[in-house]
Amino acid sequence: MTTEALVTLKEVSKKYGNRDVLTDVSLTINKGDCLILRETMVKEKVRSSEL
Repeated sequence: MTTEALVTLKEVSKKYGNRDVLTDVSLTINKGDCLILRETMVKEKVRSSEL
């Protein structure tokens, strides 16, 4: 069975100002893979009545 890559990232780095937030990250997402992205920092809370 061959795997079909839908997205491939190789050695990706990202800085915000002088702060390294990603350094040499590699990722391959293949057809049929499941990926969950989760934000861990909440900048402000929104009440459901404000939505």
